[in-house]
Amino acid sequence: MSIGPYQNLTLFPIAKFDGGLNTKNNPTKLPLNQSPDLLNVDFDDYGAVASCNGYGKLNTAAIGSAAIDGLANFSRNDASGYLVAICSASAYYYSAPSFEKISASSGVFTKGTPVDTVSFRNNLFMSDGVNQPYKWNGAQFTKMGVSAPSGALTAVSTATGVLTRTYQYVYTGVNSNLAESDFGIASTAVTAASASMLVSSIPTAPALDGIDRWNIYRNTAAAGGVYYLVTSVTNGTSSLTDNVADTELGAEAPIDNANPRRFKYMISHQGRLFCAGESANRSYLWYSELNQPEVFPTTNFLRIGEGDGQLITGIAIHYNSVVISKSDARGNTSTWILLTQDDVGALTPDLWYLVKSPSPWGSESHKALVNFDNYLMMMNKDGFFAFQNNETIKGVSQTTTGGIFTDSQSNDIEPDVLSFKTSLLSGVAGINWKNKIWYAVPSTSATKNDVVYKFDYLRASGDSKLGAWSKANMAISRFCVFDNKLYGGSSAENGFIYELDTGHNYDGATIDSYYVTSAISGKEEHKDYYKKWRYVYILFETVGVWNMQLSYFNDFDTGSGDAVNVDLDPGGSLWGAAIWGIDKWGGNNQRKKIRVPLKNSTSRYLQLKFSTNAIDKYFKVHELGVAYTLRGRRS
Repeated sequence: MSIGPYQNLTLFPIAKFDGGLNTKNNPTKLPLNQSPDLLNVDFDDYGAVASCNGYGKLNTAAIGSAAIDGLANFSRNDASGYLVAICSASAYYYSAPSFEKISASSGVFTKGTPVDTVSFRNNLFMSDGVNQPYKWNGAQFTKMGVSAPSGALTAVSTATGVLTRTYQYVYTGVNSNLAESDFGIASTAVTAASASMLVSSIPTAPALDGIDRWNIYRNTAAAGGVYYLVTSVTNGTSSLTDNVADTELGAEAPIDNANPRRFKYMISHQGRLFCAGESANRSYLWYSELNQPEVFPTTNFLRIGEGDGQLITGIAIHYNSVVISKSDARGNTSTWILLTQDDVGALTPDLWYLVKSPSPWGSESHKALVNFDNYLMMMNKDGFFAFQNNETIKGVSQTTTGGIFTDSQSNDIEPDVLSFKTSLLSGVAGINWKNKIWYAVPSTSATKNDVVYKFDYLRASGDSKLGAWSKANMAISRFCVFDNKLYGGSSAENGFIYELDTGHNYDGATIDSYYVTSAISGKEEHKDYYKKWRYVYILFETVGVWNMQLSYFNDFDTGSGDAVNVDLDPGGSLWGAAIWGIDKWGGNNQRKKIRVPLKNSTSRYLQLKFSTNAIDKYFKVHELGVAYTLRGRRS
């Protein structure tokens, strides 16, 4: 065909760029919609590639000289809610334009240790696996659960009353959520004869304990070792007079209302908290009493593959099941599924069913377990894996041996994944946001999460596998969605929280945004010929009064290539590159298609690069066509 001044000019189109990053395959083998090298870009539903959005500081003042150890959306039933951050061993809530410290939380956590959170029954529960877990209801910050009292009450026989026998007293603490402790040491036995009893030495609990009242119990004439409720007194009451007949006593004192352990991982499911990661029993999955999230009886646990050499590294909810990931010191992983059946089964742990997945994959990070569509994504040293029910997805290139699938969803970026800092994988964090999973990961030489990989699961890469990958330069320790905005806690030691996916700069700094095409060889029958590359016809969005740089490389030139500027101004066209009868002079065009001449470009393969590298400057390219003439074969 003939185009412009050249005879026998061939036009080769590329209609989409949405196959994502592929660092595994040779550039000559890549589908035309994939890229061997990109940074800070996203894809749209029609195949265009564009500079990604940036981020900016949410808090105007740092909340510490440390990384953000926890970030949470705390939602209450009254529709109120808070964005909560944990930094420098304390908890903060956002009150524009800054974060306010929850004063009672000062120093209760361990700086530099991840704090897991779960919003449940109008409380935000927080635990770092080192210290006692805590909770916040938007007003009071107190310990999670109630410990059995350490001291004993004092009792003496007093004036005339109805009590006749030898008595002992015990007491328990009750907090504002009606969680009650076990009782502690019994008082010295005191004999009464038609008398009453003065009970004293009732302590005053500190505010951080969260105790609202004390329940006072005593034995009866018929039961020496069993204690029944006499009365309740508010915290701060030091004594009371007991003249309650045995027949008037209340409920029996609890004997196994154990405190929550020092959990590293917590989730809520069907009226309970499921927790794991306590240092003493790293293969135990604990569960609270139904609708009592602060009570964990000593028998409320399941042994998950105990003795297999692996420790629980994460828990998540998928469908109606609890998914438990395990890993050992060498990064070998596995997954277990606790089927809680239906709502009736949820009330009866005896009906639960525990099964090990036949898949060898699990997650090395609790925060890397992210639900999307019908799947649960998990991450380990071998890659990112999509999990469904009790097995991983079988992709196009996967094989099956005895029901075990042997490929991952990150096959295209396997070289990148295998270079992640394995010692830091437990800190990988992920979130599902606008049909993409964002993963903050540590690169090869990192000391913290320093790059974000995005898995756009609505796209399909060149071999029709699920999803397309991109990456961005962001140092994030934790993600959170609050009020329909995405936030990230900084992994740098600067005490800042960022609003993500907004604007076109990185907190006021330049976004280096670029996309390199796969190796273009023209039509299949021209693959082995040298070509004289003449023009690029490019359709792009006119996004602003600045230039996008279009670079072109011959036969995998590792230098900077040759470059021309493409004017993205909606009010004009690039001088010398506009096509008469196609481009519009003046006015505001949303899109333009221009012809860019390629000078001194002869090769078998051509690669193009779109880029912007200035504050608030970005691009969006929809499609292109490359025009060439043949030169002939060469050895």
